[in-house]
Amino acid sequence: MSKLPDSSFLHHLADLADAETLPRYLVDLAVETKVKAGYRFDPVTEADREAEIA
Repeated sequence: MSKLPDSSFLHHLADLADAETLPRYLVDLAVETKVKAGYRFDPVTEADREAEIA
């Protein structure tokens, strides 16, 4: 049986992602398409990349 992560840890991760993405909400932004096998269109923004790093 696997143990689930503590919910406070998950909330912390969400807060980190929010800090990177919310300031960019409703702002003009550049969108790139990720090159991914089997996908014709897979958009990614700077906010997406920064949230993954956070």
